[in-house]
Amino acid sequence: MFDLPRPEQIIEELADKVGVQIDRDAPVAFDSALREMTRYHRFLLHLGASKTTDGSPFNLAEIAGDAWSPPHQEWNKQYIRLFERAANKLEDNDYYIRSLSYAPSRILPRRDGQKFSQNTLISIADMFPAFVHRLEAWVTKHSLQTISSLSSSVGRGLSGSTAKSYESVLPVLVGSSESWLHSIVWLFDWEGDPAGEKSDTWVRYKESWPVLWRHLQNTAYCLAVAVWNDDRLGADYFRDALVKWRQELSYNLDSRSELRWHRLLLPDVMTLNWVDASKKAAALGYEYDPEPSPATVFSNVVHQSYDDVLNLTAATFLFWSINKKVKSDLATQTAQLLLERKVLDGEAMRPSYREVNFRHLLLDVLRIEMAGYRFQDGTYGAELDKLVSRLDSMTERTVVSGRVFTPSTIHGREELRPAIVAMLVAWLPQEPDAVLGESINALASKVALLPDEDGSLRSILHEIKNLRTLLESPNDNFINFVANLTTKQSPASAVIHLAEELKKIEQLISEARAQRLKSIAVDQSKINILRDNVESKLLQLPANIQFFSKFTIDTETLLNPDNIFTARLDNVKKGQFVTPAMEQESINFGNVLSSNVSSIAANRIWRLFTMRPRISIEISENLEDKAFWQKAVPYIAEVGPNPVLIVSIAAEAKSFQRFMYSDAKGRSELRIERQQKTSAEGHFIANVEGVDVFCANFEAGVAWLFSSEALRCVTYAEVDESKHFIEASFEEDDSKNGSLAFSFYQRAEWADLPIFEIKMNNSVIE
Repeated sequence: MFDLPRPEQIIEELADKVGVQIDRDAPVAFDSALREMTRYHRFLLHLGASKTTDGSPFNLAEIAGDAWSPPHQEWNKQYIRLFERAANKLEDNDYYIRSLSYAPSRILPRRDGQKFSQNTLISIADMFPAFVHRLEAWVTKHSLQTISSLSSSVGRGLSGSTAKSYESVLPVLVGSSESWLHSIVWLFDWEGDPAGEKSDTWVRYKESWPVLWRHLQNTAYCLAVAVWNDDRLGADYFRDALVKWRQELSYNLDSRSELRWHRLLLPDVMTLNWVDASKKAAALGYEYDPEPSPATVFSNVVHQSYDDVLNLTAATFLFWSINKKVKSDLATQTAQLLLERKVLDGEAMRPSYREVNFRHLLLDVLRIEMAGYRFQDGTYGAELDKLVSRLDSMTERTVVSGRVFTPSTIHGREELRPAIVAMLVAWLPQEPDAVLGESINALASKVALLPDEDGSLRSILHEIKNLRTLLESPNDNFINFVANLTTKQSPASAVIHLAEELKKIEQLISEARAQRLKSIAVDQSKINILRDNVESKLLQLPANIQFFSKFTIDTETLLNPDNIFTARLDNVKKGQFVTPAMEQESINFGNVLSSNVSSIAANRIWRLFTMRPRISIEISENLEDKAFWQKAVPYIAEVGPNPVLIVSIAAEAKSFQRFMYSDAKGRSELRIERQQKTSAEGHFIANVEGVDVFCANFEAGVAWLFSSEALRCVTYAEVDESKHFIEASFEEDDSKNGSLAFSFYQRAEWADLPIFEIKMNNSVIE
């Protein structure tokens, strides 16, 4: 039986046919072969088209395993291989690379065909960065002039017909990417039925967002590839594409309706249904605005994400220059032109509703800090970190060949802080911006609208402190770099001025938070959650009361209010217990708190035990002497089952532990056993002659002998009408701190067993 060819084998064979026509320089045959390849590819994607249980498009070609990657990704690699082959023919005939530039569009489904899944479309969109890498490799190859005598390469720009060929295909490649972007509109039917349900329109926008976001990232990445390869012509074209990216969609988006608090609308809203998304967006609009439409919400998300990508891309390029990853000034120039929204003709292209200035740039930076924590999966902040990491993934600083070095690629936004400081310094006005303070005050007052409520303000304060730290001691390299960016004022004075501005912003936010914390009451429901955790810990066995075992825990109705005991934990921040929270809760705070209160309750039992009468006896021998234990035999028998001996941790315990690890132990006739005890049971030393020996903060020469079963029962009583055994409250010391108070009734029941206090006359504290 013959094995049938697999789809990837057929695709590869069809790609080989296309490659042959490129080598033959046969454009007509090339067109026919490429058409056959793309038609078969589209057929395979239609064949695997399916739907998930919720009705979303899914393709069987997405399925991957341990030994294979998703088939649709393997199919796409054939076009990248062909593009590289066509690039080698660029000087002779640019027709092939022009045609292959549109291959990603030729694979897309027909307007009346089955829908492709998000992953399939994203994979197709990822062809464009791969094409750019191959084209930049060709540029680098043709830009190097080999000097045989030095066996080295000296960089030079393209010239003559080579430059003309390259310049002729760049607009085609950029245009094919822009054409693919326009396809998203009809792929997800943005226009749809104008009279249709808003929820249906919102679903179409939601489904398109991952693909649109990927295309925006890819456009920024293509620019980064050109800048890293010091390709000025490519950088111009791809910068033009990135700056115009928003404009390319302007005819299909609602660009007229901007929300008042548009910076507070993160792409996380794209995970919500329309009812929740509209409520969130409405809260961010003007009071007199009508209910926002799906197009309005989606437009605000797209526009702000576009600004985020441009700002982070510019910051990445400045980072390369500051850290001398690149030798030319192309990265710095491109960053400046990006921030100014400059296009090829040199005209400033800014959104109609605002200009790029220091205030807008700073507010954009603060928005990015509100996007979420680094690598917190599922958040917009994680997506931005991945973007920065991806933009820098191709780079490396200059190293000495053959030496071991630490990679210098970055992993997130926080590593761009020096570049962000440089951006802010470059756009810093000479005169204070009064509107900036008003914007910060307004932002600090709208806590409920912030993505993470007060957590967003804490993130902003954290970032401002980090930026100020960088400004406190800038090195000469940074000062010189800033000097090349700004002409408004001297770099040194600009750095000082920015530090002052950031300090004012920090003070404004801190004062607003302090005032709100002072005026807001503690959320008792949060205290009650802690109470329930403490109560559960307090009533469970084992109760971890040191030195005692086999006791029970009982409950009863409150009979004697005089036995109410209060455990307090001081210097606790009030911000943890207000809504919304104004302090980050400590890791495992609830469990630690429960353990602390339980320990306080256990210590109270011990204090009650110390108040019981003791019988004083004298045994002059040392603990490690056989005579001591012989004299203690009658007392051990009298105390009852499971006898316990507690000695001084500073005297007898040290002496006995030294004895246990000496040769004298081997000659001793004492029966000593090491046993496993938990720390909650006490500081255990050993079991000697059937007695568990512990140590504690006792006076030297004093030991207590008693039964671990002397404690029979610990009883707690109901302290309120809700039948809780603990009352919990927060007692404020000032506007920021206070004490957590846990009140409970506790009673101990003791067995009628003696307690012996042994005096040992020859003990010495070591």
